[in-house]
Amino acid sequence: MLTNYLVLQRTTTDFAEELPKERPTIHRLLRNQIFDLIKKHILGDMSIDRITLEVDGKKAEFYGKDFINQELQTVLRSMKYAKSVDFTAEYYYEGYMTSSDDMDPRLLADYLCQADESILEMVQHSFYIKDDSLGGDDDSRLYHYGLRDGEVFKGEVDLVMADQLPDTFDYHTYDMVLILDEFKVPQESMPKVKSYLSELTKLSHFDHYDIKGDEVNFSMNNANLRNKEGVDRFIYYTASLHQELQACKDQEGVLASMANFVDMSQGVPSKLLIDFDNEGNYSISIASI
Repeated sequence: MLTNYLVLQRTTTDFAEELPKERPTIHRLLRNQIFDLIKKHILGDMSIDRITLEVDGKKAEFYGKDFINQELQTVLRSMKYAKSVDFTAEYYYEGYMTSSDDMDPRLLADYLCQADESILEMVQHSFYIKDDSLGGDDDSRLYHYGLRDGEVFKGEVDLVMADQLPDTFDYHTYDMVLILDEFKVPQESMPKVKSYLSELTKLSHFDHYDIKGDEVNFSMNNANLRNKEGVDRFIYYTASLHQELQACKDQEGVLASMANFVDMSQGVPSKLLIDFDNEGNYSISIASI
């Protein structure tokens, strides 16, 4: 069975003050990743939403509908012995991806794991991977290699229960966050259910919403929470839906919420998980760099 991957990545290097022997290898691994991503995109094996690359102040961009241009080729060729690189990417892949593949950000991560800690003071390698094969309510992981809170960090960034949200954010989800599938709603609950679902559609870019008699089909996709008000509204209406329908969950129809969000607005990925139980109680967890 093929697996769907979504990757959001930000990798930077700054060797302006020092030129360690590892510099060419780090830049070669990153350059090979970019070449492999573009090659697979052109062959139709994967889909790149965007790539932004800056090498020693020279910047080039590549979007999914573009052909690779001369500017990007020139910048790529200059990477190996560059003093600074700043790479950002968002891409999708269906297939099998392992840390030995050039396109996989875990290949550079494996190298950095073995590198001297002084190298991690000059390199910041952060990436979010959503991997369908992980299953469960949380099928994504956030990794970071570099400085975090002034200390060298290598590996997965764990979710931490949070009482408050960051000051600024722009959380997105690239999959369903709420689904009702052939769920039979009692007549007395239908007006409230319709009201809750109507409000939730205002927070997403794509929904499927269908009611036939007492049967409700609804899927909330590509939700976007840009401020605390949006998060509060999402929590309130989702929790209210769980509470209203708690008494009739013992049926063949499905009601499930899988609220897994990611934010790149601060330059590096961060992750938000909002978990609901059957009674509408919720918890918020955040993984950030």
